[in-house]
Amino acid sequence: MSAIRAAAQAACIDSDIMQFPQGYDTLVGEKGITLSGGQKQRIAIARALLLEAEILVLDDALSAVDGKTEYQILQNLRGQDQRGQNAFRQNKESNRKPDRTVIVIAHRLTALEAADDILVLHQGRSVSRAPMHPAAR
Repeated sequence: MSAIRAAAQAACIDSDIMQFPQGYDTLVGEKGITLSGGQKQRIAIARALLLEAEILVLDDALSAVDGKTEYQILQNLRGQDQRGQNAFRQNKESNRKPDRTVIVIAHRLTALEAADDILVLHQGRSVSRAPMHPAAR
């Protein structure tokens, strides 16, 4: 259960789950009918984190999440806690790896603020690749 909670915390869904009537044991209905779009997205991210894949692709996976939560999730995926310290190394119970490659496909520039590199595609071709400018972070 600790790995599940750690993944839920990284996806910023743990506090929502704890408010459900039976917490993690709550039945949410077929296809998560009782969940909001943002909750569904964050649960999907938590489930993906549990796979411990070396590469995680998020294709517009934060479109239904508010900006503040989006920022925190991306910081968590980068391994940074709210104070900017490496959360992966501090959380000894977590099995998440700090060297995971996360590919974020997004339409909102704010989703890319924590990126190491930005690749711009146009009609299926790479038209630009550059590191994120430090001033934009």
